[in-house]
Amino acid sequence: MKNMEHKIRRVIEEYSIIDEFVHKDYTLNITAKEILKVLDDLILYEDDNENEIYDQYDLTKEQIEKLKPFLENTFNEDFDKYIYQLACYGEDE
Repeated sequence: MKNMEHKIRRVIEEYSIIDEFVHKDYTLNITAKEILKVLDDLILYEDDNENEIYDQYDLTKEQIEKLKPFLENTFNEDFDKYIYQLACYGEDE
């Protein structure tokens, strides 16, 4: 029987303050439980939980530093031009 497990892609999105578009996203290799351990100050919205985080969350400079070890590629953040958000997508999105 084929595995029907839903694959999740977690990213940090680079959202432009000027033109209000996502310019890039950076893939994270981390689970929802690991996110909550690493970002111990992240307050989840009502519909998210320790097993699944689907909503978008604005990230602080400190939170991004904590997530950098889980990035597939490095990036240089620019908080003057961009807002950085934690986001999740199904692999088919």
